Amino acid sequence: SLHDALPICDPRLEPVLAFSTIDQATSAEQTRVARFSDGGWVALGPPLAALGPSVANDSQRRTYLCTGSGGPLVRRWNGTSWVAVGGNISQETGYQGTRYQVGSCGGLVLDTTDAPLVAFSADVGAKANAVYAARWNRQEGKWEGLGPGSIGGRATAVYVDIDVQDRLYVAAYSPGGSYGGGATTRVWRWSGSSWTQLGEDLPGTASPVIGVFQNTAYLALRDNASGEIRVLKWRQGAWQPLPSPGHGELPALDFTKFGRPVIAYADAGPPAALRVKYFTAGAWHSADPGVSIATDRLVAGIELSLDARGRPSLAWNEQDLGGSQAGVFVRRASTSLP
Repeated sequence: SLHDALPICDPRLEPVLAFSTIDQATSAEQTRVARFSDGGWVALGPPLAALGPSVANDSQRRTYLCTGSGGPLVRRWNGTSWVAVGGNISQETGYQGTRYQVGSCGGLVLDTTDAPLVAFSADVGAKANAVYAARWNRQEGKWEGLGPGSIGGRATAVYVDIDVQDRLYVAAYSPGGSYGGGATTRVWRWSGSSWTQLGEDLPGTASPVIGVFQNTAYLALRDNASGEIRVLKWRQGAWQPLPSPGHGELPALDFTKFGRPVIAYADAGPPAALRVKYFTAGAWHSADPGVSIATDRLVAGIELSLDARGRPSLAWNEQDLGGSQAGVFVRRASTSLP
């Protein structure tokens, strides 16, 4: 089977992993979710007929799952099965138009009341994708859109996080080319009533991820011209750069309990490896020797999370150069970050 979507790992309570596969013979789509317990991975229910998963845990240790392949749809694990949280989000919000298709869930977070929020990119026309966001209204029992329509730009990929004031942040990526313009990243924040773009457009970038510690937002992305990983901090109304942790692609972002940013990325090398670094005293420091990647393998996606003890967990998927074989891997560091 071919792994289609990024693995998602959230080990703050117990490691949870979600990933998608496409059967090469039948084209059947499946999303699998598992929790690491007692030294092994335990499946949370049977595979679901969907792609593009995102997972999150609420304050009561309940796991939520968002998938695409229509919808998006959100489900909650009740201990024995997945229970739907509302219905088709695009339909309930009124966003769905005559030509409209959602392949994956861009991101899922929970606010301070444990209400899930999602953001996603929908194919709305020829080389036209629009970004939408929604929040679950528990009292009304339905999904409500954040804003009257799309957030802005022809973005094909989104990444989300939320601050302690329940403001949603969306990092949206447009590939340019036939989609119009060049490869561009834009960041938006929901105030509770409207969307505001944070800073200017960031052209010539790729693979953006947004992370928020309390009320401070960080953005990590790849600079296409230099090949560097850029890390930016939103401060005093502008994106202020931190030193680059190195050259590579596919950044992932999280924080220590003290708010120090931690980044993982794929270093093309030589030798090719996955790097994990943390920022303190104005510089990046390596968290471990890294994970070596064989020369005949490609890394297609990376996720990073720190557990309650401050140990980084890294999840990634690899595939061979022909794309016929793929696998998902998870590694947790044995020591905590300072």
